[in-house]
Amino acid sequence: MLLLSGSVLRLLSLVVLLPDGFCGDRFFRKCHIGCRVISVTFHFVLKHILLSLKTMEEAVRNLLKPYMDKPTHKARPDLIVEDGFLVDPATGLLHGQYLELDANNGNYCPIYFYNRSWRFIGLFHRHGIHIRDQAQALTTFEALECVWEKQKQKYNRTYFLTQTLILREIVTRLGIASLGLERRPISDLRRYTAQIKIFNDLWDAVF
Repeated sequence: MLLLSGSVLRLLSLVVLLPDGFCGDRFFRKCHIGCRVISVTFHFVLKHILLSLKTMEEAVRNLLKPYMDKPTHKARPDLIVEDGFLVDPATGLLHGQYLELDANNGNYCPIYFYNRSWRFIGLFHRHGIHIRDQAQALTTFEALECVWEKQKQKYNRTYFLTQTLILREIVTRLGIASLGLERRPISDLRRYTAQIKIFNDLWDAVF
């Protein structure tokens, strides 16, 4: 802030031709008081703005603290995902649930159901299986599952096949209309080929 003395004001009065009778000292005192009031007000407002921002930052930080401080679990590259669960392909051991909340756009959460038929029914809405075709698809699935339970010891596999793969093969072979099943449900070609081989064997036993 630039404060002008009375002598400087008198010098300026010669330049800008201030009117006669102009009192520089009185003018300076009024300007000084006005500037002090403006300065104090500005600092008061700025202080409260900064305090408000700091309070808001602390509130947001406290709100997010449970999520920010949550330890991250390193994914194990040797585990594979089977129907929403992490499985060790070498031992067949189940290592817990694998949640993909953004990918599950159906009206169900399949990990809540351990009955295979109920979990399979959950795929109908997601993939647009018409209600008139659902009974046929479910009956076929349960027939395949029954054969699997009877002869699964002959396969080098601990758990049943991926349900999306089963649904894709059923609707394709029975000519049932569906949505979102055009692409291969298992990206790994080796795993996909191994499951298709088992599926073909089960299919031949049913039909």
